[in-house]
Amino acid sequence: MVYAGNGIVTGDAKAAFERALTHAPRHFKARYFLGVAAQQDGQGAAAATIWRGMLADARPDSPW
Repeated sequence: MVYAGNGIVTGDAKAAFERALTHAPRHFKARYFLGVAAQQDGQGAAAATIWRGMLADARPDSPW
């Protein structure tokens, strides 16, 4: 959905990522794109909080 939206996390895409987190709360791709959505909505601090949480939960050998 994000690719189809030219990199914009649309409302539908955001809802899909939020649903993914209800099934897998640590789903990294969903969390990443919810951070992108926050950044695109002008909520830079919220995006940073999401991404810092991802880093805290990541394994040391994570490729990103």
